[in-house]
Amino acid sequence: MKCLKFSLVAVAMASIALSSSLASANSLTDPGFEDPAKYTFDGAPFIGFWEGFAGSALASSSHSTVMPNNGTGHSDLSILGDDNSFAGVFQDIAAAPGQQVDGSMWHKTPDLGTLGVATEFRIEWHDAGGGEVSRVTNDGVIPTNAYSLLSVGGIAPAGTTAARLVYAIQTFGGEPDGGVSSSGTVFLDDASLVAIPEPASIALMGLAGLAIASMRRRK
Repeated sequence: MKCLKFSLVAVAMASIALSSSLASANSLTDPGFEDPAKYTFDGAPFIGFWEGFAGSALASSSHSTVMPNNGTGHSDLSILGDDNSFAGVFQDIAAAPGQQVDGSMWHKTPDLGTLGVATEFRIEWHDAGGGEVSRVTNDGVIPTNAYSLLSVGGIAPAGTTAARLVYAIQTFGGEPDGGVSSSGTVFLDDASLVAIPEPASIALMGLAGLAIASMRRRK
């Protein structure tokens, strides 16, 4: 009996440790933008790669080593003198309905005081066909001239097979101060996207562990 009790306690502790490790695991590939080969512009697949995009010849999304927060690389988003454009980067991870998904990214701008662009930071929920189901946003936060942390999170809705972390800048509507054109650069680094198993899944893992312990005891 003591052996069984010990096994149950051990399994319970292992289940807690497993759920904790799953909850803290960053699922993004190259979250610090260290590898230029992981920064692409060629379309799907979007799991395992950062996908950059830009809306005009005056906008750009690129891998850079100019001013990282950590390591040697970061993302550089820029729009120079264009009132109707956008630039950004995104990456997908696998996700399922009911999962809590939390995202974060560090951002800064060298153009403090002159940045005439709006920021867009969000998690998009996508279905098996690649269509967007819905999104959660933390938009309009203007970065400072020092790296600061931006966060967003939500629960994946029905139909979700992937969660997409997106950071973009856009200049639709022109300068906030009424200037002729919008310009700005934003640096991004140290991103995270975590899909936490729903409570029912964690409970099932614990029950499975208990069943295994019970079978071992019978043997």
